[in-house]
Formats: sequence, structure tokens, C-alpha cells
Amino acid sequence: MKHSIVIALLLVTAACDEDAGPGLPDAEDVTAEADDPTMDAVDDVEPADPAADMVEEEPGPDPCSIEGLVAAISQENMYATLEVLSSFPERTSFTGQQNALEYLEDRLTGQGVEYQLHHYSWSGRTWANIEVILPGGDLENEIYIAGGHYDSLSEYGNAPGADDNGSGTAALVEMARVLGGCSFRRTVKLLFFSNEEAGIVGSTYYASEARGRGDDIRGFLALDSIGYGAGGEDIDAVTLPDDAWLVDRVEAVSATYVGAPILKRVLDACG
Repeated sequence: MKHSIVIALLLVTAACDEDAGPGLPDAEDVTAEADDPTMDAVDDVEPADPAADMVEEEPGPDPCSIEGLVAAISQENMYATLEVLSSFPERTSFTGQQNALEYLEDRLTGQGVEYQLHHYSWSGRTWANIEVILPGGDLENEIYIAGGHYDSLSEYGNAPGADDNGSGTAALVEMARVLGGCSFRRTVKLLFFSNEEAGIVGSTYYASEARGRGDDIRGFLALDSIGYGAGGEDIDAVTLPDDAWLVDRVEAVSATYVGAPILKRVLDACG
């Protein structure tokens, strides 16, 4: 699961704005006169005393750098989200999806993540997608999205949906936490869709409205069933011919930062 979230993080983020902290003073600025009484304690320390040696800790990576983002990912956080989602007997019905929606809202709020609900009417009910928007800077009109669905489906009755798609949903929650404190040149959106198992209903409504607004969506990563790793882990990247560049990018990023093998599939048609 961590392999997939690393790739998603790297592909949806642009360069972060750096905020340098205050610099350290020069050595001469902190050297006192010999007769300064505040130096008595220092004078009493023998030069060979290890307590007199100042130890400077290595600074950690910028939290919004690639290294910082990768280091910040917590598998424990993702498992915690996944355990709750998969504890619901089903996330297919209106009630089941409302339970998941309310939990995800609480989870995001607890992480200090701002979000909004995207409502739509379908099958006599009002449903909701969750949208987290990380606004961009000088290229804010260019939009990159990572999305996944929080509903589930099973032909056997109960539908805990741990893999499909609790795993992708848990990754999105963690991405919201990790990316929330960073600045971007382009706008990044994280989308939690409802009713995808009923025929990509939630995402279709969202996409229709995005087209009506004229959104300039440059790339979309669908995180679906990323927790399945029986018999070895790989990352399956599936797309249409016009977006083959994104699959190539996934492969390049994996080789550099993850090392998981990529199974590439470019389809001639959806399905």
C-alpha cells in the first residue's frame, strides 16, 4: 500500500515553497569577554570534558520536499483508517455510505484537513463526494487529482471492502494529512467518491460539473485496490493511449523512489 501512496504523492505534487527559519548567529556574536561573570560556568569545564562539546543535530529533510513527504507517510495511520472502514458490514446502501462519510469527515477534521462536500441527487437520495482542495500558486488553474471510492460491493452479502476500496480511501486520507501543510504551484485535489460500484455514479456527476466549469485537469490518478499484494507486490498502471505519458511517469517515479515493479497496460477503449 505504501508503494502506491508514494507514487501518488510524487505525481500530484509540484515544487513546494520553502520557508527558511531564522539563521544561527555567528560564533563571534556569542563569544563573551573573559571577565564576563556569565562565562564562569564555562570556564570551570575542562576542554577535554565531553560535556563542553556542542553536538549539532543533522537537520531533517524539508517536510514538503520529496524526501520529507515520503518520510512522513505512516502505514499505521492508513491501517487505522482501513480497520474502521472495513468494520462496517457494508458500504453499499445509503446508510452504509453515510456511516463511512461521517467517519471520513471526522478523520479529516481530526487531522486538521479542510474539505467540502460535493452533493448530487441519484436514485431518490442526496449523496456526497468529499473534495479536499490544496490551492496552487502561479499555475493554480492547472489541476492534478488523486481519487478513489469509499463505497463497496459484494455478491456475498456483507461488503467490508478492505481492499476495494478501503485501501485507496485510506491512502487518500493519509495524503491529505501529509500534503496539507505544503504549498504548490498547481492545484491538487483529493476526491473521495460515493456510488462508484453502482456504475461510477459519484465520479460521473463530479466530472460533469468539472467539465461545465471548464476545469483544466492535467492528470488524474485513481487509487483502487492498492492493498492487494498476494504473491508479491507490484503496481498496475492502466490508462488510455492519450494518457500513456502518465503511466510512463508512474514507472519512472517507481524506479527512482519505490522500486516496485510496474505492470503497464494501455487500453484501446474503456473497460
